[in-house]
Amino acid sequence: MRNKLCLTRLLVLLMIFTGACASDLGRQTDTLLQRDYLVMDDEQLLGYYRRLGDQLVQETRAGREGGLLTRPAETDRLDRLRQRWNEVRAEMGRRQLSP
Repeated sequence: MRNKLCLTRLLVLLMIFTGACASDLGRQTDTLLQRDYLVMDDEQLLGYYRRLGDQLVQETRAGREGGLLTRPAETDRLDRLRQRWNEVRAEMGRRQLSP
């Protein structure tokens, strides 16, 4: 019985921690999505592209591990991040930049 109680407490703490990390990731993603990549110079655009890719990996990993991809808001944010990454990649192509 005592082991079940400890396990339950551990699971609750893990869920709380995962939720806190997800909200921080969400804020970082929202901040990235607010930036206007069309006014960036080439160097800034390359850095922005790398940050978007890193954030996409972190969001995807957190969503899988924490089961957050079942929440509509989380999947919507991930879709918007993926779309922005593709838009920036297309802009880099127009500017003839390679990642």
